Amino acid sequence: MTPTGNKLESQPAALPQSAVRPGDGAPDTLDPPQAPAPRGSGTATQDAPTMRPTRPPGASPPRMKLSRRGVVVVVVLGLALLAGVAALSGSLTSGPDGAAPANAQIVARSAAAASVAFDATGGWLADDHTGTVQHFDTSSGAALGRALHLGGRPISVVSGFGRIWVADIDRSVVRQINPTTGKAVGSPIAVAQGPVSLAAGDGGIWVASLIAGTVSVIDPRTDEVQASVTLPDGAVRIATGAGWVWVSGQTDSLARVDPRPVAGSLRWRAVTVGQGPIGVGVGDGSVWVANVKSGSVTRVDPGSLRVTATYPVTTAGGVAANPEMVAVWHQRVWVADGQDGVLVALDPTTGQQIGGPVVLPGVIRQLVLDPGGTLWGATANSGAVLRFSS
Repeated sequence: MTPTGNKLESQPAALPQSAVRPGDGAPDTLDPPQAPAPRGSGTATQDAPTMRPTRPPGASPPRMKLSRRGVVVVVVLGLALLAGVAALSGSLTSGPDGAAPANAQIVARSAAAASVAFDATGGWLADDHTGTVQHFDTSSGAALGRALHLGGRPISVVSGFGRIWVADIDRSVVRQINPTTGKAVGSPIAVAQGPVSLAAGDGGIWVASLIAGTVSVIDPRTDEVQASVTLPDGAVRIATGAGWVWVSGQTDSLARVDPRPVAGSLRWRAVTVGQGPIGVGVGDGSVWVANVKSGSVTRVDPGSLRVTATYPVTTAGGVAANPEMVAVWHQRVWVADGQDGVLVALDPTTGQQIGGPVVLPGVIRQLVLDPGGTLWGATANSGAVLRFSS
């Protein structure tokens, strides 16, 4: 399987209710749900779904063939980018939706910006085409030292527990970087096949493995996998927040994982969201899921694990969008389109779009908040790290 795009190339058919069943481990501690109820729970490490996407989320989409006119446009855009750190207004002042509610600024560039993370020393950019991780200054975008060549395909990077953690989808390992020296430390940590998404918090480094359909947690004290569980609907993206670990499935589910391991396994429950869930964000008292096939964003209450709202997402002129990534920032829900290089803002209470789309230099592969609360994005074609301001 070769990472080539954010979108899942093909989504498996929805699993029957009987396929999502409790496991044999410790019982879930929640009270019995009322209709409409979450559809499954468990602790068992059962086999992963047999139908899986051939293109994992987080990788760059295939290149397009350009006409002569298209080549000229690309050259002009390239010259503009080379002029330095570029500010993109993103405003569609003449469009029906009004001006965009935020600006995007290109801070750093790479061949393929797969993922970006932040700590007190700066930013860390994973490039899954060159197999490198680059440390950079978040103000100027200047490289801090030489790029660290890890090899493989570093597709996700996260900061936590005093280190930088990098998921290599090709080798199915997680690597560590000392942020002070910028060098790799320790031995590669083997995880379930196809790690595509990392999250730090709630006691460990959390790994979503797309091919295996597995969630694992690495103990940062021992650098070993402490527990894991295979989810019936697989594992696409992972996030932490509100005291839980959140995982989007391959078909139509969001799983809530208890971060406290039990005998080497993990307890979980799942709720049905939209079709083709990918991005997961936590904020404004809710968990948000971007459903690319349904063209919607689902809002889930983290305590009851119930869907409280589903908002359709459109771009300019009311055209249905392909929402893939989602984040909560400045009391708005920000949704990135998986085919067009745009970002839209939604009112979290009503789901109404606020202003027009923010125009970007490429398709968003990741949205992330830094420790100071600033929203950042990593884009493909062209590979860039963006800082947003409102």
